[in-house]
Parts: sequence; structure tokens; C-alpha cells
Amino acid sequence: MEKVNITNSISETLFINIPMKSQEHQRTNGILKDPFSVELMDRLDYDFSRFDTNSKPAAGVVVRAQYFDEETAAFIKKNKDKKPVVVHVGAGMDTRFLRISGPDQPAVFYELDLPDVMDLREKVLPSAENEFIIKSSMFETAWMDELAEQHQNSYFLFVIEGVTFYFPENKIKAFFYNLAQRFTGEVQCDLISTWMSKRGKKNEILKKMEARFDFGIDDEKKIETWHPKIRHLKTDFLMKRHPRRWGFFIGRIMANIPLIKNSSRLVTYKLG
Repeated sequence: MEKVNITNSISETLFINIPMKSQEHQRTNGILKDPFSVELMDRLDYDFSRFDTNSKPAAGVVVRAQYFDEETAAFIKKNKDKKPVVVHVGAGMDTRFLRISGPDQPAVFYELDLPDVMDLREKVLPSAENEFIIKSSMFETAWMDELAEQHQNSYFLFVIEGVTFYFPENKIKAFFYNLAQRFTGEVQCDLISTWMSKRGKKNEILKKMEARFDFGIDDEKKIETWHPKIRHLKTDFLMKRHPRRWGFFIGRIMANIPLIKNSSRLVTYKLG
């Protein structure tokens, strides 16, 4: 097993997803097939028992992952003639490339995260063909300039899953601005409301960790004002997807209450 030496509190949240995806893969009626997360449970020397894989946050993790799998595959299919490039921002140990890739995969994938995270990833998840590692903070711009130069005339997709709400608004705003300055394509991300952000300290998973929610936004179209080349394309609601997976009370009742429904959204923006 590989010893884990991740000290950044936000980076450590990547370990939340692994047992939840692993458990979902092993469910008879699971909505996400991810055998690679099952393997990661054996490869990493980490105490995963601290996370309840039957909790409501666990349902959110797998519903969200399945959504972005679906959307990423659709993006690649729709734009296969535009030299598609997919960048997973804050990739951690995510295995989307392995989950959706086929023998005729036309897209180039980049996995971006901090150096210590990606050093660990390289040991337990060797990169496949057409999949590359970027060791950097998402907020630096050198990697953006390198990608823009290397893939001129390509159409980019930036997938930012489980990341935005851990940072202050000014940093997320600068990040979106810097993307819009350099790229043509789309951004897919999940956003939480200000109400949900304030309730972060009560989250049954985060109570066991040091990371806390920092950024919440109630109107996702506000991000359009951050740069003239950003345009809102669509919004989906996390708790409205796979209602059976959430259970009757959450999926059928609570998900129809506006405050709850709007608390976690899956949003797509156009760049350029």
C-alpha cells in the first residue's frame, strides 16, 4: 500500500470520494460503475472508515460523478471534430478518463492538481494514452498559457467537480476570468448556494475534516458578469437527479423545496 502524505486540508477531501464510489460500484443497482475506486481502496494507506458510504453526502458524490461522466462524454461526442481537450481541475484520484474512454477516444485529457497530490496519483493511477498530468495550483496561469499554446484551435472542456466551494469568491472569480481570457470551450462545475455554504460546518462528512465551505452563490448567472466571454448555458439540480438513489424523503419531497433544490447545482458555461 502507498503511504499518504497529503497535508493540505482541501486536498485531503479527495479521499472522501474514493470509498463512496467504490461502494456504489458494488451496489446491485448502483448508478456509477467505477472498479478503479475499488482498487484504490487497496492501494492507498488511508483510514477510509471515517466516511459513511451510506450517507446523503455519499449519494451526492456518486450522482454528481455520474452527471459529469455523462456530460463529458456528450461534450466529446458533440465536438469530436474540434480537437477536444478535457481538463479535470482538482482531479485528485478521479478516474473519469478510465470510466468513459473507449478505443477511439478523440479527446486529450489533462489531470490537474497540486504537486503532492499528483505525485501520489502517478504512483497509484499511472496515466493512460492521451492522458497527462499537470502539477500546479488551479489558480496559477502558467499551465493555462502552456495549454493554450500547445492546443491552439482546440475546443476545451474544464470540469471542476467538488472544488469551487472550498475557496473564497475572489479566487474563483479570478480563475474563471483567466480561463475566459485564454480559451474557447465550456466549463462544467458544481455550485452551492450561500445557505448551503453557511451550513458546511454541519455537513456530516466535513465535521470529520479541517476543510470548510467558503463560497456559495445563489444566482449562477452572476458568473457571466465576471468576463464578457462567459455565458451561462444550462443548470441542472443535483437532488433532482436519480431520486431513488437519494431515498424517498430527499428525492421525492425535499428536492422539490426551492431552498433545498437550489442548494447544489450542476452548471455549464460557454467560454468565448
